[in-house]
Amino acid sequence: MCPHSAFQPGPATPSVVHHSFSLYTRQLAPYVSVQPTIASTQPPPHEQQTHAHHPYAEREQHLEPEQKHDASQDELGQVLDTLFYDHDVRNVTGACDHLVALAGDDESKFEATRRGAAAAVVQGMDRGRDDATLQVSACMALRVLCHTSNEESSLALKVARDGGIEAVLQAMRDHPREPAVQESACRALRHLALHAENRVRLCRDHGVDAIRTAMQNHPGSEGVQESGCLAIGNLAFEAESKRNVNRQLLQTIVSGMEDHVDSLKVVEAGVFALYNLICTAECFDDVIVCGGVECVRRAAMRHPEIHDSEEAQCIMEHSEDPYA
Repeated sequence: MCPHSAFQPGPATPSVVHHSFSLYTRQLAPYVSVQPTIASTQPPPHEQQTHAHHPYAEREQHLEPEQKHDASQDELGQVLDTLFYDHDVRNVTGACDHLVALAGDDESKFEATRRGAAAAVVQGMDRGRDDATLQVSACMALRVLCHTSNEESSLALKVARDGGIEAVLQAMRDHPREPAVQESACRALRHLALHAENRVRLCRDHGVDAIRTAMQNHPGSEGVQESGCLAIGNLAFEAESKRNVNRQLLQTIVSGMEDHVDSLKVVEAGVFALYNLICTAECFDDVIVCGGVECVRRAAMRHPEIHDSEEAQCIMEHSEDPYA
């Protein structure tokens, strides 16, 4: 049970959600500022304009020495060559899907990233910007490369430094009316936001605005609402996110929860986002004005998991006597 002082200003240190949204490593303490959580769960796997060809020598000069490969006929090498050079969007899409299958464990992800997989996916995305299917698969590939079993964030940083953030945001701008692209992109941003440097970049480069726009454009998509809330919740962990917090953002989250009140995934994600925004941006009064507290109450009445979550309890209990 969280006291009134839970949301008072103070330094916030993360606790981390491992693999499943319902599993937290919480560090809530009485009469101490509540600490925002960070989500990195693995989502379900549902998730043509052509530019000038980049010759191999040009591609090599932009890679770190350890990323260069000898174009040997190993399976990963063939996938990377397709991503770097092939102009058939169907082949590039297939290569992204193949990369996801190859990067099934942490060792494979580190090896693929070391050999330039993120940079290869980014180049493939650039050559096929008009193809929504390719962008969905490519965002999924970047997300998978970011995710490790122990939440090691160095891969997320490497993916970002190889152009992953810009490529994902560009996909969102190019396909604003494609819910599959927006969902896959939000899931990628959520994992990219596992690293502090990436969170700062996304907050400064209109990442929160892109996510909010996706949620507003696709109010009927559970996948966009859930993935958008989780991405916002992770970005809200960064103090830099305060500049992005306004009633429009809060209302977008609350509206998504209200429209999908029967979806446990959406309302869980919404509670998570509101909780972190309150902790970091001290915006509890605005959450009340936007109907966020009442929305959490209604969700708690429908879903025992919400009723029992510490985040929801903090939000509901704090609102009972805000001036105590």
